[in-house]
Amino acid sequence: MTLGIKTGRCRICEKEKKTEWHHIISQHHAKKTGQDHLIYNPNNVVELCKKCHNQTTASKCRYRFKIEKEINQKKEYIEKRKNERTRIKENQKQPKIENTEKEPEDIYQEITEVIKLVTGELTKAKRDIKKEFNGILSYLLLGK
Repeated sequence: MTLGIKTGRCRICEKEKKTEWHHIISQHHAKKTGQDHLIYNPNNVVELCKKCHNQTTASKCRYRFKIEKEINQKKEYIEKRKNERTRIKENQKQPKIENTEKEPEDIYQEITEVIKLVTGELTKAKRDIKKEFNGILSYLLLGK
């Protein structure tokens, strides 16, 4: 396709800047509707600056698809982490009190150790979930 020489003037804001070519009827739509000649037609192309080009429908759709893909990847990651945690919990051996004839102080100490272990694991899980949740919320609300 011969597009000619760029003028450097945006067709929308009319400012002289670095410009990009933009298909008026998108290449995707032209292919989808069997109008391949529009892809190579110089009359179906205009010069736009980056700012104006980013406001076109095609650019907005690309951005939305990109965001949706990133959100889905984060959801998959969270689900994977959740499954890993479940698997780890199932594989961990629970401490057993084997001899019931132990002194009360020994039993108390074993119970205290079990409680510390469980509390530590719950604290780690809570912290990880909070980080992931805050990250997703921040991303969804602020785009960061």
